[in-house]
Amino acid sequence: MKKYKENITSLNNKNLNWTDIDTVLLDMDGTLLDLYFDNFFWLNHLPKRYSEIHSISISNANKYIKQLTNQVKGTLNWYSTEYWSEKLNINIYQLKKEISSLIKVRPFVLEFLQELKSAEKKRILITNAHPESLELKIKNTGINKELDAIFTSHEFKYPKESQEFWSILAERIKFDPKRTLFIDDSPAILMAAEHFGIRYILGVNKPDSKKGAIKINIFNSISHFNEILPITQGSFYEEKIRLDKWLWAARFFKSRSLSKVAIISGKVQVDGKRVKVSKELVLGTKLLIKQGIDERTVIVKNLCGARLSATKAMTMYAETEESLNNRAKNNAARKALNAGIYVNNKRPTKKQRRQIHRFCEINKSEG
Repeated sequence: MKKYKENITSLNNKNLNWTDIDTVLLDMDGTLLDLYFDNFFWLNHLPKRYSEIHSISISNANKYIKQLTNQVKGTLNWYSTEYWSEKLNINIYQLKKEISSLIKVRPFVLEFLQELKSAEKKRILITNAHPESLELKIKNTGINKELDAIFTSHEFKYPKESQEFWSILAERIKFDPKRTLFIDDSPAILMAAEHFGIRYILGVNKPDSKKGAIKINIFNSISHFNEILPITQGSFYEEKIRLDKWLWAARFFKSRSLSKVAIISGKVQVDGKRVKVSKELVLGTKLLIKQGIDERTVIVKNLCGARLSATKAMTMYAETEESLNNRAKNNAARKALNAGIYVNNKRPTKKQRRQIHRFCEINKSEG
């Protein structure tokens, strides 16, 4: 089975040398978290709710909001929920909570942060997000558990586009720019970091999962963090992995032997076909997995060969929308079928036996 080569070799195409990096500065929206939430909020949800609340057309709401945002783009106000709540006479924080289910961690983020920890690199989140937005996103993702420190530009009174922000940050955490990696999806902010003297700059070219890649011409960029994994030798991340091993690592089965039995019996199929136990998976492979009366279709998103915790194992795949809908319908049908039925396999107590005898005697006398 082919694995990644030594860490320095596997990173040469991104000009990274982890032995020279002590601190990793990370953006939040579009880097650690899917930018789809923010794009959907500003382009769809906010105009819709604004039009409802203020009784104007969605088209006029869109034009008005776009006009206002263009006036403050690149400033702290552009990111401030308080500013927009006052400007639009609407509770921005509450509107964001309405669609908070869309807040998602991007693929391979947790694995990347965990490897940084194992390699003893500082993991610092720096974001332009307003503290209210930051709180909401932390609450929905728990991303703070995998970080050593979190700073929002609103604490410093300057956005990340400003050199003042970087000067204050350097004083606050005492990092060496020459031994620091900064990752962000905004070319303007990447340029500001480079101007300050950050040695390693890396862009994210697919910040929104619902959109295609964007061009970041000046800097090296990645779509997902698996492109720069592993950062340490002896990593569990692989280019390909056996099907039985992946099923075990993703916690679909308690052992590899049970995985093999399921594959041989046809309960696990790859792209709609029965396959051998030794079938090698790659990212994006579609699997059909039958477990008892449950059946699900998933897309492979992670090729980790180590058995993870139940929570982390769920990041190894994404269940298709059709599969989720079918399982929900089947569960609802089973609940409806079993509604009101209670099965007690325990022996009756003395009191219950007396009640049974009494009931039988009554039936005999009435018969």
